[in-house]
Amino acid sequence: MNYVITGDAGFIGAHLAGYLINRSHSATVVDNLFSGKKENLRYFFDNPRFYFVQESITDPGLLKSRIP
Repeated sequence: MNYVITGDAGFIGAHLAGYLINRSHSATVVDNLFSGKKENLRYFFDNPRFYFVQESITDPGLLKSRIP
């Protein structure tokens, strides 16, 4: 199953992504990195079940254009 997580570069979001990926799920994460840090996600970038979108979730076209 693919999960969409917003605000993933923060502490809770990064741990949630790890939890899901370790259980063979996919995680599409959306974060504009306003307060989160990309380094919190460094463990996931080489994982094919991880897809990172650096955008604001407030962009109305985002869900249709960038999230699989």
